Amino acid sequence: MKYGRTFNFSAGPAMMPEPVLEEIRDEMMNYRGSGMCVMEMSHRSKVFQQIIDEAEADLRDLMGIPDKNINADPFGLALGSSGLTPVQMAVAFGTIANKGVYQQPLSFSRIVDNNGNVVVDMHQQQDRHQVFKPSTAYLVVDMLKEAVQSGTGTKAKISSQVVAGKTGTNSDSKGVFFAGMTGWYSGSVWIGHDNYKALSSKATGGNAAAPLWQSFMEKIHKAKNLDSREIIDGTPSDYNLVRVTTCGVSGQLATDACYNDVNGYKTITDYWSADSVPTAYCSMHKSVSVCTESGLLATDYCPSYSVETRGIVLIPRGHPLYDYIDAYGDTIRKYLGEFATLKSTNDIANHICQIHDAYTAAQQPSDLQNIVSDASNLVYTAYQLVGSAPDLSNDTRRQINTAISAVQTLLSLSPIDYTSLEGAVSNLRSQLQAAGLM
Repeated sequence: MKYGRTFNFSAGPAMMPEPVLEEIRDEMMNYRGSGMCVMEMSHRSKVFQQIIDEAEADLRDLMGIPDKNINADPFGLALGSSGLTPVQMAVAFGTIANKGVYQQPLSFSRIVDNNGNVVVDMHQQQDRHQVFKPSTAYLVVDMLKEAVQSGTGTKAKISSQVVAGKTGTNSDSKGVFFAGMTGWYSGSVWIGHDNYKALSSKATGGNAAAPLWQSFMEKIHKAKNLDSREIIDGTPSDYNLVRVTTCGVSGQLATDACYNDVNGYKTITDYWSADSVPTAYCSMHKSVSVCTESGLLATDYCPSYSVETRGIVLIPRGHPLYDYIDAYGDTIRKYLGEFATLKSTNDIANHICQIHDAYTAAQQPSDLQNIVSDASNLVYTAYQLVGSAPDLSNDTRRQINTAISAVQTLLSLSPIDYTSLEGAVSNLRSQLQAAGLM
């Protein structure tokens, strides 16, 4: 198809990092036995429900999509589970490519009589109206270009044209999709059976639908001798877009603590509509002196080379994850660090480095290396001694193996707890001596 109340869009706060959401979602599915989306956490929010309602209204009223094709829930809003037809998808992508202006799809453009006079000109009756802000369309096109350049849609590339688009795969492999656009046309492809019989598990939107889309779109552009042109021309500033650096965890304006996240999260610099730029600075990061070996608060015993100012993550009251700290604490700590499940900043002081103490502070680095070396050698020796002593009782053999495992576990830790390691080594040596093996 040829391109022809405004819906606004900007990159929003990354309120819950994706790995955390995925793991909590998986745990919920295992617990409740249903495919419940983790976004139900926020579903209680009136704001979130308002977004769903408005998005549904935009699809229905502004883009001509019937209610029966709209899945008005988080799946439909964020994951694309609404059942749109290929024509509806082509119209939607054309709307984006046309700077947010919807154009009613036409099956024919005009009717002329035998003298060449125009009897009916459908373009004169065609419905056109603004759906998305031009800045929104510009941002979406920019993202869709990346999906074709280096994402799942690379097989939709046309050598002589700028291409943007997105792949899709139906649940249980019942169909695959590609919808895309160039500077001239938008189009979409769905591959599947009329009875929705599952396709091969190897079929995806990227390896099946995208190449088919590329094939006929390339022929159209070559047949019409169309030169390459931008899908939406101009620069970001022409659309009142500005570059802003936000925190990769909170989505708010980045602080020094965000730049030095102890968990390795990065800041994100991207375009925002000037009228929707975040105004609040990150409320989830706090700068503290951290021991880089333990990841906890540094103490006077931590060597100077291991002490750095880093940003730790704390989940503030009112955040969607706050109410899940108790139930999913392990998952949250796994991705956001040891401090993330603290409900009060007063508790930070209790999370201090446990591997550096008065004992380790008095040791030279070479002494600590010798502790590790001695422990490794003792484990090897213990295995040799036990293996050459067939008369050991089962209880004695079990006690020695347990002591060996304790040493091995401590050796595998990073960082190593030297005090505990020395204790485990001493216990193993005592077990060997008690068995008469040393």
